[in-house]
Amino acid sequence: MNFKVYLLFIFLFSGIFLNAQTEDFQKEKTYIQTSHVFYKPGETMDFKIYVINAQNNLPAEESKVVNFELIDPSGSIVNKAKYEVNNGHAEGYFYFSNEMKGGIYKIKAYTSWMQNEEGKNAFEKEITLQKIVSPRILMKLDFPKKGYGAGDEVIADFSMRSLSNLPIPFYEADFTVIHNGEKVSEGKLITDKEGKNQLKFKLPDILKTSDALLNIKVNFDGFTESISRNIPIVLNNLDIRFMPEGGTFINGIEQNIAFKILDEFEKPVDATLEIFNQNHEKIKEVSAYNFGMGSFLLMPKNGEIYYARVIKPENISKMYNLPVAKNEGIVFNADKQNNQIRLKLIAKEEKSIVIKGDFRGKEIYNQQVVLKNGENLIEIPENKLPVGICRFTVFENEIPLAERIVFTNEDRQMKVKIKPSKQNYLPREKVAVEIETTDENGNLFLPILL
Repeated sequence: MNFKVYLLFIFLFSGIFLNAQTEDFQKEKTYIQTSHVFYKPGETMDFKIYVINAQNNLPAEESKVVNFELIDPSGSIVNKAKYEVNNGHAEGYFYFSNEMKGGIYKIKAYTSWMQNEEGKNAFEKEITLQKIVSPRILMKLDFPKKGYGAGDEVIADFSMRSLSNLPIPFYEADFTVIHNGEKVSEGKLITDKEGKNQLKFKLPDILKTSDALLNIKVNFDGFTESISRNIPIVLNNLDIRFMPEGGTFINGIEQNIAFKILDEFEKPVDATLEIFNQNHEKIKEVSAYNFGMGSFLLMPKNGEIYYARVIKPENISKMYNLPVAKNEGIVFNADKQNNQIRLKLIAKEEKSIVIKGDFRGKEIYNQQVVLKNGENLIEIPENKLPVGICRFTVFENEIPLAERIVFTNEDRQMKVKIKPSKQNYLPREKVAVEIETTDENGNLFLPILL
């Protein structure tokens, strides 16, 4: 074979081979999911590393090992390890010892295949190790509203006081908002004359997780003080429980409907609801007023069913059904007026019932009543009842229909005096004390155990 032809053949063959290698080469991406983004010394960071194909986001098949690095605030690598990849992911953990310095750490994950790529596109994420030190100032940070969604404006109450509990007025601080490990907002704030500031910022229009944090840093007396709080973000995972007063939802009777709203972590959420009937006609709008709880009045109509939608926070599409109203039963509520416990029962037909009251499992009241159609009122002198929570239950043929609880005689407070046998004691020395209890009038109080 001619030497030039031979070289041309080798060159073409090599080109075809290299092209095949390039087509077979699959780019990879990594991602690290951590148990938290803020840690304290003595805590363990659990993490999961995902290794996927960059073209189709399916688990990568080429790499069987992924590299992990933990870099401290000074830029030094404090941990470097390799983890076996199974079905596109690997799991690991790292323990933060008490000797480690506080600050912002960086974690990285990459495969050997990624090292061959231009730029070495390793995944990076920041976490914070918070060292506990004695504070130089007193800071408070809270969210008055307990539920925010995508795109919402968040309001946070911040205050600064000295260790002698005096306000620190007109002082500057820096704030940072982190969502899913990434910084989404930052800025400065200045306290007012009372050492307070009502901070406002907007959440991203797209929320991938409820993992969000507000951090405020203050440079005070040559040191940096900080405070952080989780932002109460609500995704599409709310649980709403409707509780008709008395236990039964009854057609034709207006009654109080209490509700409680919880997120996926069983934490209360302040939200606004709209109530609709089965024809999608809006009946009313209601809001939670305290720790995700609220109530509203509703008179269900025969043949209608009702549901609720969450309008604030936004972008929650789920519908929440109210209990189906029944044609039978009673509405039972209780209140206190003029030192009387007032039990109000509303019935749709005449019936004979028994009202029983108990306190700490012992019966304190038993009354048989013939209810008339409509409203029935029963009054019990409050001073005839013990101090504490009393439970009243309505029975028909020994079957409980409804119940309410009442805190009775809360003004009758027991006063307790504790007097030790001497002023000073040695470590692990036996302590003898005298306990004296009196009622609200100063008379000796002998509690009756019911």
